[in-house]
Amino acid sequence: FLLQINGKGGHGAYPHDTVDPIAVGAQIVTNLQHIVARETSPVQPAVVSVTQFFAGTSATNVIPGSAKLGATVRALSPELRNSLPERIERVIAGICAAHRATYDFSYQYGT
Repeated sequence: FLLQINGKGGHGAYPHDTVDPIAVGAQIVTNLQHIVARETSPVQPAVVSVTQFFAGTSATNVIPGSAKLGATVRALSPELRNSLPERIERVIAGICAAHRATYDFSYQYGT
């Protein structure tokens, strides 16, 4: 899947005036692990791996306005495989809402 987190950028000295997509993204990455660890039977193999995280520019004192994440998802069970996009988006939507961010989520099935 691909995910863009839309926040509100600003100066690093004024984080209270921003919606930090890096902080939101970090929570998403951490909480996606709960889908496999706490929502999936240990006898049903599944993987949710965030493999890309891009945000910011060369300026180290600027909170960016957006962040992009890429991931791979695997499951052997067709039922589990079909349920994963909804579960993933539920986590993304909840975290973004809690932190005043929005998101664009696209999920593509592969082989």
